[in-house]
Amino acid sequence: YDWKEWRLCVGDTEMTIYIHSLLLGYSRKKYYEVSLSITSEDIIQFLHDGIAYFEGYASQLVIDNPKQLVIKHPKKGAIQYNDLFLKFCGLYRITPDACRPYRARTKGKVERPFYYLQEHFLRGLKVSTLSELDMKLVEFNQDCNALKNRSIGESPNDRFDVEKKALIQLPKLGLMGTTDR
Repeated sequence: YDWKEWRLCVGDTEMTIYIHSLLLGYSRKKYYEVSLSITSEDIIQFLHDGIAYFEGYASQLVIDNPKQLVIKHPKKGAIQYNDLFLKFCGLYRITPDACRPYRARTKGKVERPFYYLQEHFLRGLKVSTLSELDMKLVEFNQDCNALKNRSIGESPNDRFDVEKKALIQLPKLGLMGTTDR
């Protein structure tokens, strides 16, 4: 997981937007979403939306060290995470993995798509409304996941067919009064 801040004209108003990115490690399948703020709650809502998008999740979540999620990351000793983030991780039984500070190599897979997003989507983008931005971002995301990735030699969508089987599946909820036996 990571996010990028960007200044964008929406109609006649220039505003700061935050684009969140969740990327699966094996397939490189991506999920993007926009928010107008970058609070702990915004990030956790995005992570929840990403899990729904992928219809499952990995047991480990690699993150940078945003102050919204990581309170303290000493060179030696335990990482101190935000309580709300720990509750989210506990709910899904996800192990958070904050990268060592100033070690970009650890999360390069999630950094490179932001450069692509910036150069092929954001630069020069003009939208009339935030709804239009959301629709264009969904379309961009679908196109990216369908393109052949040079590193893996396949499209993220093709590799996702394999990776999806390894994801922790969301529980299927039956209708009230019925049982799934």
